[in-house]
Amino acid sequence: MFNPSGGRAITAIVPDGAAGRVLTYTGLVLGGGGGLVGPGASPSGGPGLVLVDGAGIDTGAHRYAYTFMTAAGESLPGPASVIPVGATVPPAYPPTPGVPIGGGAVEAGTHYYAVTFLTAAGETTSSPGSSPAIVGSSAGSTLTPAPTTAPTVTPSGSGLYGAGFAYEFRVTFVTPFGETPAGPIGTGTRSTEGGFQLSAIPLGPAGVTARKIYLNFGYGLIAVLADNVTTTYHSDHQESGSGIGVGVLPPTTNTAYLPTNAVPLAGLALGPANVTGRRIYRASGGGPYKLVTTIANNTATTYTDTTASASLGAVVPSGNTAAANRVQVTLGIGGAGVTARRLYRSKANLDPLLFHSTIADNTTTGFLDLAADAALGAGPPASDTSGLVQPSGQVPAGATSIIVANTTPFASTGGWAVVGNGEQVIRYTGKTATALTGIPPISAGSLTASISYNSTITASPMLVGVAGILELTLKGSSIYVWVQRDDLAAQAAMAALDGTGDGIYEHIVSDERRSEPSLIQICDAQLKLYSRPLVTVTYATRDLKTKSGKKVTITLASPAMNETLTIQDVAISELGIAPRLAPKFTVTASTVHHTFEAILQDLIRKADA
Repeated sequence: MFNPSGGRAITAIVPDGAAGRVLTYTGLVLGGGGGLVGPGASPSGGPGLVLVDGAGIDTGAHRYAYTFMTAAGESLPGPASVIPVGATVPPAYPPTPGVPIGGGAVEAGTHYYAVTFLTAAGETTSSPGSSPAIVGSSAGSTLTPAPTTAPTVTPSGSGLYGAGFAYEFRVTFVTPFGETPAGPIGTGTRSTEGGFQLSAIPLGPAGVTARKIYLNFGYGLIAVLADNVTTTYHSDHQESGSGIGVGVLPPTTNTAYLPTNAVPLAGLALGPANVTGRRIYRASGGGPYKLVTTIANNTATTYTDTTASASLGAVVPSGNTAAANRVQVTLGIGGAGVTARRLYRSKANLDPLLFHSTIADNTTTGFLDLAADAALGAGPPASDTSGLVQPSGQVPAGATSIIVANTTPFASTGGWAVVGNGEQVIRYTGKTATALTGIPPISAGSLTASISYNSTITASPMLVGVAGILELTLKGSSIYVWVQRDDLAAQAAMAALDGTGDGIYEHIVSDERRSEPSLIQICDAQLKLYSRPLVTVTYATRDLKTKSGKKVTITLASPAMNETLTIQDVAISELGIAPRLAPKFTVTASTVHHTFEAILQDLIRKADA
């Protein structure tokens, strides 16, 4: 149920505990493939298969298996491995927009994001669209800090500053929405009457559009620098005579909010091994998705969008050009007596194995398959004529490597493996053509009991690239898919209603049966129902058409209301009290309609959570 391209999960830390620790992961290993402990008599596992860019193999799912060849004959095929061949699968989920910040040029409005995968062959179609990012040109939650340095003040030129006095100059930053308090004081003293040269005037961060200079000697504002570039200014004390700001003092409260015109994105999907980069697209104002940027790697998971709509690129592709119709095949090495191996493959979406090629040695472990289905030959042998026999033996407890008849299903970078029916779970850090290596001699993941040859050993499923484990997590603890969906517009509306805080109210829906796409749909449905305050109205009427489930529009001047509500409950009274007088219907109507079944399901989910 986890996403092959990575995502988030929630886990408990003890077997009987509730899941509460949210983790991130970048990929997964399905596990399940394996072989036999010992050198083997015939292949005990399927070949390793990795999708590769380029043309060649017919599009569809293909099965692969191989046999051992000896001087006496050929063994039966080992287990088959399956791989879908064709266009690279596009990202399964979109980026997650964060709360807009300052420093960008994204226009005010509602924006959506999607991502595609890039390969050497082309580009996939896009992921689904993201939740909305509400960008505003008005003041946001980020304040510009006041200047932290003082201007340098030097006596210079002519002017009306008197001799023998210390003059103090301070600078503030200005944004389109306000002004910061003043920064540190720069002091200058003249021995004769004249002016002052101000240099090293501090520059503000992105979003600052001007700076103001104040003279702290009873004169107030003396100059406005209408940019965020100039670092020098000459003051001859004539400013006060021009009336620019006599007596106007710098503010003591910071009102210099930054425009929220940049959107931080998180959770960028990571692709399979053949993906070399990703592209981010943005849709604004109901228009098409257009290119924001190209990320030339398959590792970064965050990006901040600062791009104006006029600078966006091409429209998102409508077709998938990331063809991946080649397969890198990895074969296991046979034991003594094996002189060659034969590879068999099925045609696209067909079950029977057919002859592909002969690898005329017992050393080559991999090659690139790009053969079309038409090149395949006859089927594999129906009986074993190789004469191979699995020898007897065992791997002792505490061993740091395990000889395995087929190491292909195991990760070359290490992982976990299950011996038998789960009697032992071992940790390894690498592999050779014939063994799993780097097993710890003691502690977790070690071989605590000897293993006989012919015992099964299988690759364990696991999440990889995990981050966020902050405490010891015990074996047997539950782990599930975690999805978080946000309604940024609703958060902003609630923050305005509350008057303080970020407007975020959390609601957990627990359903352990669902995969990530299904959970996203559930969460989005919950947001649609509950992200805004519920409105409930009770009224009485004698309208005979009144019944539960119908819509009713209520418009009032005081209290101000214009809502279309769903009738939840109707109580009927005053039956037959007067001729031709209809019964009284006392109605409860609300913005959310609940069926009895929906209420029961919510109660069950809350109990699980």
